[in-house]
Amino acid sequence: MLTLIGLGLGGPNSITMDGVIALSLSDHIFYETYTSPIHSETLEWVKLKSQKDPIHLSRSQVEEPTEIIDLAKEKNISLLIVGDALSATTHVSLLLECKKLNIEYQVIHNSSVLTAVAGVLGLQHYNFGPVATLVLPEGNYKPL
Repeated sequence: MLTLIGLGLGGPNSITMDGVIALSLSDHIFYETYTSPIHSETLEWVKLKSQKDPIHLSRSQVEEPTEIIDLAKEKNISLLIVGDALSATTHVSLLLECKKLNIEYQVIHNSSVLTAVAGVLGLQHYNFGPVATLVLPEGNYKPL
């Protein structure tokens, strides 16, 4: 099974109870940082609570998810995502791949900058028009 865990925006205290339970049931825990960095204290907290070292995945490992998908066929795999688990199209692609291969999956949603900023400003995010994700540079990949 593949579980996408949205971490929210505020460090370890933002992880939902469903997220905590999923972490405790995980055989392997991965995280990605190409759209947003993860608080170091969040990774330490995950390691402490799960007794597992979270493994960093590069952008290409998430976009070409052979390792994750192969593991999810036999084990409980969690992928930690800052904000909401489905704010980026790459994460939706992971679920579509699971569906195609009949691999169980679940999504644990959380708050996202897309909704939080609008709320803080007293606005509604659906009035802004199309949304795009700006990714961070990684290795030889320079998005801008």
